[in-house]
Amino acid sequence: MSGAVPEDYEVGIDFEILQTGRACAFIRSKHQSPAEYASLLQTIRADAYRGARVELSAMVKAREVASWAGLWIRIDDATDRTLAFGNMYNAERRISGTVNWQRRSVVLDVPEAGAYLNFGLVMQRTGQVWMYDVRLEAVSDDVPVTDFLAMLPLHPTNLDFEDGTN
Repeated sequence: MSGAVPEDYEVGIDFEILQTGRACAFIRSKHQSPAEYASLLQTIRADAYRGARVELSAMVKAREVASWAGLWIRIDDATDRTLAFGNMYNAERRISGTVNWQRRSVVLDVPEAGAYLNFGLVMQRTGQVWMYDVRLEAVSDDVPVTDFLAMLPLHPTNLDFEDGTN
C-alpha cells in the first residue's frame, strides 16, 4: 500500500464479494474525509518487458467512489526517473460512483531504459473499490497506449483562449 495519507484508508482481501470463495483485493476509505489517495501497488523489474507494449488489466468493481479510482502503471529507469505513466484519471476512463464488475486496462510501451514497472489500483477520497483477475502481459502494437505522458500535446494550443478553457 502507498499513498499520501495511507492511514486514512484500509486495504485487504475480501473472500465474500465474488460469492465464489475466490479472493479479491480492496481499498476503502476509513472515514468521510480522507486526504488524497491510497494505492495497492507492486513493483517488478522491467527486464522481461523492455521494448514491449504491456497491458495491465483487472476486473474492477466500485461502491460509492466519490472522486475516482482506477488502474495505473508507471515505468521508471534505474535512477527512479519516470519514463512512462498511465492511469484511468481522465473523465472517459475513470471509475466513480457505484459500478459493477468490469474489465478495465491501462497500456504502455516499456522503453529500453525501463528498469522497474510499478502498477496497481488507486482510489481517491471516499468509497470502496475491489479488483481480481489481475493480468500484466505483453500485447501487440495494435492495442492503443493509454500513456498519459505520451498523450500530452507536443506544442502549446489555444494560447489566445479563442477555443475556450478546456
